[in-house]
Amino acid sequence: MEVEPAPCLSIVQPSRAAAFDQLFVSYFIESFDQTRHVGSPGGRSAHWLDRLPAFLAESDSAPKFAIRAASMLSYGTAATDTSIKADAYVWYARALPALRAVLARGNPSFMDGAVCAAVMLMHFETWAKSSDKAWVPHVKGVCTMLEAAGPHSCRVGFLHNVFCHVRLQACVEAMSENILHPLASPEWMTTPFELVPKTFFDELVDLLFLVQKFLARADQLMRNGVNDCNKMDKTLHSWIHGAMSLQHAWLQRYMSTIQMSERRLPVMPQSTTSLSTCPEHLDITYTTVSAAALISLYHTVNLLLLRLLQPQQEYIVRIQRHTEAILSANDFVLSAPGPSAEFGPVMMLLQLKVASLWGAPSAERIAAESALQRHRMRYGGLMSVFDTEGGYFADLAAWALSNATASSCAA
Repeated sequence: MEVEPAPCLSIVQPSRAAAFDQLFVSYFIESFDQTRHVGSPGGRSAHWLDRLPAFLAESDSAPKFAIRAASMLSYGTAATDTSIKADAYVWYARALPALRAVLARGNPSFMDGAVCAAVMLMHFETWAKSSDKAWVPHVKGVCTMLEAAGPHSCRVGFLHNVFCHVRLQACVEAMSENILHPLASPEWMTTPFELVPKTFFDELVDLLFLVQKFLARADQLMRNGVNDCNKMDKTLHSWIHGAMSLQHAWLQRYMSTIQMSERRLPVMPQSTTSLSTCPEHLDITYTTVSAAALISLYHTVNLLLLRLLQPQQEYIVRIQRHTEAILSANDFVLSAPGPSAEFGPVMMLLQLKVASLWGAPSAERIAAESALQRHRMRYGGLMSVFDTEGGYFADLAAWALSNATASSCAA
């Protein structure tokens, strides 16, 4: 009697994920607890995350599929549950055509849902390894929808909250391409905040957009054959000093409201009389991931601005301290327990990339690159954005470092 072979069982077993929508979404929202109100002492009166349960309650729809995909992959990654992660990819595959169908209809009443779906797919690609740079099209998609709606439509409600959330991602994506993002225009930096005031975080993103403008100008001068940083045009130096004043004002207004403990890091207010004077240290301690990420963005802005100033030997000590502060903030974020540990490291990737290219000394640049390498195994489509060859004005950074070395030798 011939015995039939046993059926081949798939290694990936089906999960009961559909019964746990609330669990996955609750975990996803909880993961943002340390980050959702970053830079806002009282928090925004509303947040884009608050709409997720309502979108999830809809019958089959693009936002529902996208929310399931991202929240399941977030939970499955943290729990190392292969079946949940496999289901997440199934929902992702359903969300993509559903979103395309919504966009093809062009119905303004579905705008919020389309934007929500694109944002959640963007977060899906933070962990997914579906394809190289798969995170980028979703960031561009969200921004394209916001730009089509116009800055006046982003002054209140869900679109305003998503706009505030996606600005940093837009900045990261633009820097990977060495370009200035449309959201960095004066209109986009003012009109959406006419009715809802900016938070600490919003103002730091403003400064990052300004720095992008300076980097693009300096990069143009370098490519036009300016071989000496000291020959940079006066307009650029005027912009840089103006930005220094803005970040000094930011620090003075908000530092007293940031409550942190457990780890002390140097935070350096700029001298109002001489930028080359070594500023005093303020002892700052952290208890939250958001505080560490916020202050490390402040250090990133300072690091880039100081690298564009000459003569470099006058600023090298401060550049080194800002680099060290970014690395210390990353150490704190990595030690954070709970769901926020999933999103915390994501909030440090830009800072580490900048430190790896623009920091000082070389040992600290290597340490920042090593920290990025450790994240490469954990994150998917997002990490490839930080591997872009020549991105983040890498050629300009190498040029600035070369000039700094030459100036040091001449001194």
